[in-house]
Amino acid sequence: MITLIAEHWGDPSVVEKGLEAFRRNSEKLKGTKGFVSRSVLRSQVDPYKFTTVTTFATVEDYDEFMRGLHERVTQRAREGTPPLFKGEKLEAYEVLVSV
Repeated sequence: MITLIAEHWGDPSVVEKGLEAFRRNSEKLKGTKGFVSRSVLRSQVDPYKFTTVTTFATVEDYDEFMRGLHERVTQRAREGTPPLFKGEKLEAYEVLVSV
C-alpha cells in the first residue's frame, strides 16, 4: 500500500470552501480503483492547516490518481482558476505497518 499525505494551508476566507472541497473530493474517491481510505484532519495548532491522508492499494493505483490530479490542476491553471489554498505539500509513503 501507499499513502499520500497532503498538507494544505489556507486562511479564514477559504475554510468553509476548503472543507466542502475535501468532502466532495473524498466522496469521489470512493469509486477510484485501488482506493483504500481517506482521512481529513485539521491541525489543533493552526486552524487554517488541513492534512489529508489517502491510501491506495498499489503504487500503480496511486500513480493513476496523481496523473488525474495533475491534469485537473493544469486544467484549472489554464482556465485561470486560482488555487483554493495558499500552499500545499504532498508526500507519498510506503505503508509498512497498518492495523
